[in-house]
Amino acid sequence: MITAAKHPVGSALVWQLIRTALVKHFSAVRLRQRGAPWTEAVPTLLYVSHTSWWDGYMCLVLEHGLLHRDPYLMMEEKNLRRYRFFSWAGVFGVDRDDGRAALQSLEYAAGLLHDHPERDLYLFPQGSVMPADQRPLHLYSGAARLAARIGGPVRLAPVALRYEFLQEQRPEVFASIGPARIVTPDQSQHHRALLMTMTSDLTAELDLLHADITAEHLEDFHTFLRGRSGIDRAFDRLLLRQRRESRRHAIAAAARTSQGTADV
Repeated sequence: MITAAKHPVGSALVWQLIRTALVKHFSAVRLRQRGAPWTEAVPTLLYVSHTSWWDGYMCLVLEHGLLHRDPYLMMEEKNLRRYRFFSWAGVFGVDRDDGRAALQSLEYAAGLLHDHPERDLYLFPQGSVMPADQRPLHLYSGAARLAARIGGPVRLAPVALRYEFLQEQRPEVFASIGPARIVTPDQSQHHRALLMTMTSDLTAELDLLHADITAEHLEDFHTFLRGRSGIDRAFDRLLLRQRRESRRHAIAAAARTSQGTADV
């Protein structure tokens, strides 16, 4: 198992890589957090919809843009082995094809959160990339079982992600943290009921996010990053420059005409 190897310099380098990639490929990254403020000091498990290769990046974006806590992320071991430097930012591995290894990762994740109320742990309970609108959602039971292994109260928060083309040449990213639930150790022992609740909450957050984007109800979103200008923005700037030049020439011509009339 590949464990997290957090390092301040390494984390900064990983964040710079992520930020540069998002600015290059997206026109905007928009974030929101719904529900009551997180006032209770308990560790948090954020279970995220898995719709794109970019999803792992967005977990760290949510920390930098909204939560500002101590994040960790569970990632497929085979992928982390290729990009091991992500462990510097708190990423650790899980092998879902090996039951004993997967159990080891759950134990490790529970240890990261136990007695650490300042920490956030992100995971993708769908297990693989799925279309954002596929219903019903299927979540693996590991997320609910992890809550039971933490050994204390834990905050559960659904996170919905979408990547949409709107008014720009490049797509925009939308990330929405739904209302959180604090689960007691007694409640977390009922794995099946807890998994059903988590599935319902994540489905509701995905559906609401889709509806808000479709209706262009984006007032609650904070634009955390703006991407580089695409051809559309460059063309708009060129047209604006041409209009300004035309107005300047028109004003100058009018001034010359006015001066000529005054001289007569």
